[in-house]
Amino acid sequence: DLNKFLSEVQAICGNAQPELVDLMYWDTDVARHEVYGRDELGNLVKSTKPAGGGGTDPACIPDYMASKNIKPECAIVLTDGYVGGWGKWSCPVLWCVVGGYKPTPSVGTAIYVD
Repeated sequence: DLNKFLSEVQAICGNAQPELVDLMYWDTDVARHEVYGRDELGNLVKSTKPAGGGGTDPACIPDYMASKNIKPECAIVLTDGYVGGWGKWSCPVLWCVVGGYKPTPSVGTAIYVD
């Protein structure tokens, strides 16, 4: 699922041409934060180094971004949907929910990935 998701992110970036992408791996905390400039996005799938695992608390993501003064225009979050809460976000959020469970997030929009 992660490789498919990252490939889709890379394709979206190819179309949208963002100046910067912050890629975060998380569980109950942000375990790894990678930053890709426009000229590095083509290597995102090959160069990323996943980290973390165990527990699912997406509230750690907006908390982390606030602590680092990261102000995204939007967020795309991959999850299985089994979360304790959805967190408080200051930007639009697209939840890509994998694994068959179809929760309704309290914030943002969900798509269910088969």
